Amino acid sequence: MDEATNEQFALAVALLLEAGRLMEDSSPEFALVLPDSAAIIARAELLARVAGHLQAFAAAALVLIRAD
Repeated sequence: MDEATNEQFALAVALLLEAGRLMEDSSPEFALVLPDSAAIIARAELLARVAGHLQAFAAAALVLIRAD
């Protein structure tokens, strides 16, 4: 994989880990900062970004596979 693809993969993994952390986060600080509906929206937006990065990574992987 080239450097750009590696960076996309690393970003996708980091976003997945962050999404998992947010989904499991039950800290009172998080609840105080974001009311329930805002927290749901923030999580949905994060998951949408993760999905976008994973789609970009999958497309790059297909290009690499087809190049071989």
